[in-house]
Amino acid sequence: LHALLLGGAAQHEQFARLANSDLAAPLALQLTDRRSKCIKIACLAAGEVAARLGAGFAEGASVLLPSLLRLLRGAAPSVVVASAEGAASSASAFRTALPGRHTPRRRADRCIRALVRHTLAPELLPPLVAGATARGGAAALRGACVRFLGDALEALPSDALAPHLRAIGQAPRSPASPPTRLSRPD
Repeated sequence: LHALLLGGAAQHEQFARLANSDLAAPLALQLTDRRSKCIKIACLAAGEVAARLGAGFAEGASVLLPSLLRLLRGAAPSVVVASAEGAASSASAFRTALPGRHTPRRRADRCIRALVRHTLAPELLPPLVAGATARGGAAALRGACVRFLGDALEALPSDALAPHLRAIGQAPRSPASPPTRLSRPD
């Protein structure tokens, strides 16, 4: 996919249609994989497609967003395959990814930011508002969704935000949300 994008596939009309109809579902499936390498590749590919196609990837972005939000929630813990030397013992064959710069959650965070920034799709707002107002135990998800909504307020035109303003306004006032104020910069 990356090679196709580098080769100029994004300039062809058919590629946007194929990216939305035929590539979004396999990328979403790859995001549910428990291996951090698969998640990394899917996030990088989705971010690159969003950057190259822009608003043409809005439908695909809305397909990928639930899987990406599940990664932020931590519903799909990542597993990193150990090296060949460590694979000899079953205890060291798999280990949970340690928090760091390249964790699947951080990759998902960057990917969602790219989807919001590049696609400018108002279809992404309802799942983000739902995540920001969730009352479950996922405080990290609520905080991330509030940040994504802030990015959307900066990036999306006012007419695209109009149908969602009431819900967006309720997100930071929810008792479960962090004390971040969402407001559009002047």
